[in-house]
Formats: sequence, structure tokens, C-alpha cells
Amino acid sequence: MCDTVVVVRPEGVLFAKSSDRDPNEAQRLEWHPPREAGPGAMLRCTWVTIPEVRRARATLLSRPYWMWGAEMGVNDAGVMIGNEAVFTRASRDRAGLTGMDLLRLALERAGDAEEACAVLASLLEAHGQGGRCGYDDPRFAYDNSFLVADGRQAFVLETAGREWASRRVEGVRAISNALSIEGFEGSRADRLRGAVAQAATRRACLEGEVRRALSELRGEPRAELRALIRALRSHGEGPSASGEPRAAEPSAAARASTRAQQPLAARPRYSPVNGAMGGPCMHAGGLVANSQTVASWVARLGSDGDARTGEHWVTATAAPCLSAFKPVRFDEPIDLGAPTGIRASGGVYWAFEDLHRALVGAPDARLARYLRERDALEGAWLDGDVSSTQAFEAWAAFVERWRVGLASDAPTDGRPWVTRRYWAAREADARASSPRMPARA
Repeated sequence: MCDTVVVVRPEGVLFAKSSDRDPNEAQRLEWHPPREAGPGAMLRCTWVTIPEVRRARATLLSRPYWMWGAEMGVNDAGVMIGNEAVFTRASRDRAGLTGMDLLRLALERAGDAEEACAVLASLLEAHGQGGRCGYDDPRFAYDNSFLVADGRQAFVLETAGREWASRRVEGVRAISNALSIEGFEGSRADRLRGAVAQAATRRACLEGEVRRALSELRGEPRAELRALIRALRSHGEGPSASGEPRAAEPSAAARASTRAQQPLAARPRYSPVNGAMGGPCMHAGGLVANSQTVASWVARLGSDGDARTGEHWVTATAAPCLSAFKPVRFDEPIDLGAPTGIRASGGVYWAFEDLHRALVGAPDARLARYLRERDALEGAWLDGDVSSTQAFEAWAAFVERWRVGLASDAPTDGRPWVTRRYWAAREADARASSPRMPARA
């Protein structure tokens, strides 16, 4: 499950995505230089091998550690793509390119958004999409939709098997885990699975949050990036675990004046069926369907076809509601570790995961104090001009200080028992000596 949004305006293009996958499925942020290949060279993707191109572009990618492909990324020409799982009635190839493979291949082979759509379509038609897509569940598979953007334009491209359709974006446009292009959705959509994933709810939530935040934060330093960050932290209007009636919606002014004092900007509300899947910041913990936000990225894309002129801010961790967005630059590679599905693999991902899992169910007072400190740290980065290295070093120190403090005074977990039981099982997996998911063939 995922959520991706783009904003196309005369002033430029904004892009944001949260990648929602299984909780222990660590995601790696990686810089890949351009590469050259000779005639007849072949390229091994996650499950299939395809012909290589003579020159592949440099990329900055966020990818599930066991896949070749990526959930989101940008190339040296400033083309950015995010993908979504979509549930359709189309027949799928037993083995084929995953949506993540398609995304990475398009970034490696395209010089603008329109060309990237053409690459996606041609690869889909030639090789199909197929193979295992899930980490915990080996049977989990899906088709894909994509938001494709550069500094001047953006497109939605949706697929069902080897069929596809695309539309140019104007204004604010989000995609979640359901087909949404009118005329293509029709009989192709699996509406039941889309409903369980709360796809329509999250898409509407993300578009609304982005519009509202862009209006409320106008005039602040890096207002557009702050708006995207706030939108990705939203927990939406998920079901109440206790069943109490929801209070009347406050005015925009009231929301703006009280948001800073609300822990988690509104605590996630868990359903025993699918955990907290009602908003872009997703939390696992249900009996039927589960997905956790494991990586988030916001960007302002440069309009000159050069990735170095844009701005990119990433969590490189799970849970954007608790994590911080750090600046990364296309021409400033940094080593964030190589996490896998177990704690012992380390890296930025697992260093924060210790804190995330200890803090997410903590009492309001503790969360409020943590968020005040996190916001001050992130705000200083947004207000100033900090390097990637400086930001990640400061973040590591902040996480370690809080982690040690919580280890000596573990807070009570106030989440529903179903959620606590689910996370206890995931924690046992994370403490194993090796990941459950085998390396790709």
C-alpha cells in the first residue's frame, strides 16, 4: 500500500510519496551512478532478466532491500516516479517485471516525464508484470499505477495486466491503491480489495491535506515542502478503536492553532480488520490486512532537467509522524547502511525503528515532548541550509538520546490488544538471526 501526490503549478512541480509495506521490510536509500553496457548485455531485475540499454542514467532510489526495483526515486534529469499497488481483475504473468522494477527501469532510461511514461508502457507490453511482491506473504501480488513527473509536467499511468492508460495532471493529483482513471477503471478494478485498503479514503485525504496545508503555510520558509510533509504525516479519518462518536470537524483556523499541541497530529485510529490504514501515514496492526509506512519522500523538482536544482527531503525510516525529514542531494551520496529484515543489520532504518516501536503507543505527555523536540530539530533544517551529512548526524544523536531514555523507562503501550499482538510477532521476527525473506533469485 502507498500514497503518492503531485502538484503541478506555474511556479513548479511538487512531489511526495509514502511507501507502505510490511513493518520489517527495511527500505534502502541508495545513490547509483550511470552505467554503460555493451551490445547484447542483459539485466537481472527482481524475478526476470531483460535486455540492457547502452547507457543507464544515474539515480537516487528508495527500494525494498530484497528487490532490484524501487518504490520511488529520481534520476539525473530530474524525473521522479512513485508507484502504487493496484488491485485488478486482470490476469497476471507468473513471472514478470514488478512495479518497482518498471519504476527503476523508467528512471534509468528516460530524460523527461513523457519519455518515462513511454518506457513504462513499452516494458509492460514486452515483459508483463508478475512475480512475488509481498515480504511477509509470498502469495501477495498486484498490478501497479505510477505518478511520473519532472520539473514542468506530470502524468498518471495505470495498469491492469499488460494494459495501461495515462492522463496528464493539472493541479493537485494523488493516487492510492485503486485504479482511478475514468474509462480505464471500469470492469478492470477489484473493488473489494481496494475498499479493504481504504484506497479512495486515503487518496481524498492526501489531496485535501495538501491543498489545505499549501494555503495555511503560505509565507513560511520552504512552505511548499512543509505542506507536503504535513500531508504525509496525516492519519486521516480512520475508524475509532473504541467506537466512540467522532467530534464535529473543527474549523480550518482551529485546526491550524491547535495542531502543534496534538500528539501525532491526531493519533492513528486502529481497526481490528486492517490496523490504521485511513491516512497517508499508515500503521500496521490488524487481523486481515496490514501495511506500515516504511519510507517517505517530499520534493520540489527543478525545471531545468537537472536533479541537482531540485530539493529532496526523506525520512529513510518508517513512521513519518514520528520521524524527521532530512535533506538529501543528488550529488552528495551518504552511507545510510544496508538494512535487511532484522535488527542486527543496523543502518538508519533500524536505529530509528527501536525508538519508533517504543514510542508509538506512549502516553500523550511523552509524545508531546518528543514531538516538540523533533519539530524544533526539523524546523531548524527547513529554516536554514544544512548538509545531508550534518542533518543525518544530528538525527542519529537525537534518536540515540531518546532511545536510551525510553529503554530505562519504557512507556505503557496504549494501542488495542490486537495491534500489540501483531507487533509482538513482528518484533520476534526482527530479532531473528536472519531475515525470513530469501534473497531474490
